[in-house]
Amino acid sequence: MRSIRWIAVVAMATITALGCETLPERGVHSIPTVRDYRALPDADLDEASRRVKEALRAGALHEAPFETLSAAAYLEMARGLHAQGDREGVKDYAALARDHAESAIRRTGAPQRMAMAPQSYDETRELFDTLRERYETLDGSVAREAAPAQFAHAVTSLSRAEHLLNKQDQWEAAARTLATVGSALDDVEAAIDELAVTAPDSMRPDTHDIAWPEPDPIYFDSRSAELSPEALGYLRGLALFLESLPEAELTIAGHTDDQVSEAQAMALSRRRAQTVHDELVILAPELQVNVTFHGASQPVADNRTEDGRAANRRVELRFE
Repeated sequence: MRSIRWIAVVAMATITALGCETLPERGVHSIPTVRDYRALPDADLDEASRRVKEALRAGALHEAPFETLSAAAYLEMARGLHAQGDREGVKDYAALARDHAESAIRRTGAPQRMAMAPQSYDETRELFDTLRERYETLDGSVAREAAPAQFAHAVTSLSRAEHLLNKQDQWEAAARTLATVGSALDDVEAAIDELAVTAPDSMRPDTHDIAWPEPDPIYFDSRSAELSPEALGYLRGLALFLESLPEAELTIAGHTDDQVSEAQAMALSRRRAQTVHDELVILAPELQVNVTFHGASQPVADNRTEDGRAANRRVELRFE
C-alpha cells in the first residue's frame, strides 16, 4: 500500500523533469529558480496535509495528476524542513502544497458537484442508507480497476459518515461527508460501463499505486481498553471499506497517556491494540493485520492537559 510519501518521490522526479518552471496558465507555481518565498501566504503543515488528503479523496490523482503529485512533493519537502526546525521553509512549502492541492480539487469539479446537504439526522441517515445500497450493488474489484480514486473516496466517506451518525449529535458533519459520495458513485458506475465496453486489459489502471486515506484513530477512556459504541460503528464502516481492498495490510498501534506506570502503560496499550485487532478480524476475516504497542512513549499531545491526555489514549491504524 502506497503512502503520500511514495507519491511525493514520484512527484519530485516529475517536477525535476519539467525543469522546475512556473506554470502561470494553471494559476499555480511550481518551484521557480529565483523567488522570494516569504511573499507566499502562510499555511501551516496541518492545513496543507488536510488539503492534500482532500484532493486524493476527491479523485484528483486521476483527474489532475500533475497538481496532485506536486502537492504531495511540496508537502514532503515541508515535513523535511519541519524536522530540521526551519519554520519559514515549512510555511513556504506548505503554502505550495496547499495551493497545488486546491488547484487539483478545483480541476476535479468536486466543489461544484456537491449535493445539497440534508437538514436533519433522519434525512442524513436516509441519504446514507441510499448511498450504501448503491455501493453494495458494485463489484468492488471491478470498481477499483475502473475508477480507483473515486471508489476510494466513496467508500472512505461512507465509513466516516457511519461513524459520525452513530454519535447522532454529529449528523451535520456526516451530511457534509456524504455530500460528494453520490457524484463519486456516478463516476464509478460510468467508468465501469466504459471499461466493460472499451478498455483492454493493458489499459486498466493500477490500483496498487493509489494513496488510500489513512483511517482515523480509535480513542479510549482513561485506563480502559473497552471500545465505545462510536468506535465500534467506525470499525464496522472501516470493515466495509476493507472489503474492497483484499490486498490491504493494516498495522494497529496501541498508545496511552502518562497517568500510569511504564509497565502498566505498555500492558494497557497492548490490550487496546488487541481489542481493535479482535474486532476487525471478526468484521474482516481476510484482513492482514500487524499489532504493535508503545505505552506512553509516542504522545501526540500534551499529557499535562485533559484534552492532551484524551488524544494520547488511542489506537492508530495505518495501511502498509
